Amino acid sequence: MAPVVRDINRFRTQLRGIMTKGIDPAVLKAMLIGLRQMKENLSSSRRGIESRETGRADERQKRGKTRRYDVHQTHARRRSAKA
Repeated sequence: MAPVVRDINRFRTQLRGIMTKGIDPAVLKAMLIGLRQMKENLSSSRRGIESRETGRADERQKRGKTRRYDVHQTHARRRSAKA
């Protein structure tokens, strides 16, 4: 193993010890399970959002409009409203 990788692993071990000092291992395990579930929830909801956004982008493309076009139109309306 390269010296740099060994140093990184040693540092991570020390850091984990510092962060978890005084926390019961059973509590740490429960926290890990909870955090992993939260990560999964966010990942799956993000995939749903991306899927919906892709669908909307496809519809705009069919109409001949793109997100860039929509943003440009919004800014143009704001500029004309200020004038």
